[in-house]
Amino acid sequence: MENQVKEATEMGITAMQLGVHDEVDVTSGRCQLLFGSPESWLLNKKWRDMLGSDVFQANVMGIVVDEVHLTYKWGQAAKGQTPFCESFAKLGELRSLVKAGTPVLALTASADRESRARVMRQLQMDNPTTLALSPNRRNIRWV
Repeated sequence: MENQVKEATEMGITAMQLGVHDEVDVTSGRCQLLFGSPESWLLNKKWRDMLGSDVFQANVMGIVVDEVHLTYKWGQAAKGQTPFCESFAKLGELRSLVKAGTPVLALTASADRESRARVMRQLQMDNPTTLALSPNRRNIRWV
């Protein structure tokens, strides 16, 4: 997230990260992009309540979940086991905390078709528009 905040800032976008930047700047809505972990958004009452605040509701443009394949890999466990990071399985709750109709963008470079369908169900993405691009990237190489 630190790299994403840095890159956004270099592009002229005001970006912040929960727990890193000044709380007053974050809660006052002084940023265009706000990054946070699933634990921050869902398990910290302060940030969870902020999602329902007038300032946030007026300014939120969407929710982005990066590395979305982790929602089920880390958020769920085999029967009788404890998930590595249970809050990943609860990311669909974000939809109920922001204004109705807020778009959700789910990003991953490593989920196959079946995995993408599983994630969309988990994130409560009814009738989603999906775009699957090739994972082949010029900047990624086997060495």
